[in-house]
Amino acid sequence: MKSSIDDPRKVCADVLARLREIDPEPNWQEVPEDEPSSCSFRFEMRADDGRGIVARTQTPGMLRWFGIMAVGSHAAGLEIRTSASRTPQAIALDLCRRLLPKYATAYAEALAQIEAEERDLRSRDAQFAIVAAAVGVEAPIMPHHDPRYTRSFPLPTTDNSETWGRVFTHDTTHVRIEMTLPTERAVQVLAVLYPKTEA
Repeated sequence: MKSSIDDPRKVCADVLARLREIDPEPNWQEVPEDEPSSCSFRFEMRADDGRGIVARTQTPGMLRWFGIMAVGSHAAGLEIRTSASRTPQAIALDLCRRLLPKYATAYAEALAQIEAEERDLRSRDAQFAIVAAAVGVEAPIMPHHDPRYTRSFPLPTTDNSETWGRVFTHDTTHVRIEMTLPTERAVQVLAVLYPKTEA
């Protein structure tokens, strides 16, 4: 029996049932919508490993299926389109053949990318904390521009002058420091960094 686009939710539910028969391991489950829209159709299913597939209607008689990437990934999701007039079994087999293999690879790569970025950010946070402790303040408290790479913090002073510093991380082992200092204090800092040698 052919499927009808008059009831796309039933079509997708039948496809989900066939998909679970063909490939039961991921345990695909429908994700109910919190607030179903009366203007557009959306059907979402999720697997135990976090992968997700969303179906939408676009052109008449067609269903658009696309894989959802992990939160935090910059990768674009993969998609295919199928005719809603095909049987649920045929559509499910099409998903297994044309979408799921490439999507599984892309999803795994996206997770690896997110994990690498998180390691990088933890390393940068550690650098910020080291610099802040060196000048006697708590961890950098005021994000400046992109907080992943730059932090600002007040530097302790013996007078009432405003002294601020910014720390930029170039990689996981080097930092660049900028300071806004009164001229007299800047001269003192430079004298420490570049001590004069007696002839």
